Amino acid sequence: MSASQLEAMIDRTLDHFGKWAEGDKLELTACLDFLENMCFALSIPIAETAYALYVLRDGILALLYTGAENEISETTTQVNSFFETLVRNLLRRY
Repeated sequence: MSASQLEAMIDRTLDHFGKWAEGDKLELTACLDFLENMCFALSIPIAETAYALYVLRDGILALLYTGAENEISETTTQVNSFFETLVRNLLRRY
């Protein structure tokens, strides 16, 4: 996977997360479909994609915790919920 393809995957996943966090729960399924199709088209193992999603989640959480004195906010709860559900469902489809 090239850097530009990875960047596109991250951007699209974050777009889906943003819409999901605003209340459009169908965005989770749309994100799953996108990731599944991307993995198939680029021959990326699902397990590697799941790992990359956890790295992305951890990066987002690190940014949220910076300066927040480790407060658990609604946003951190949403980030955890979205990415945990996304990875679990991605692996189930495999």
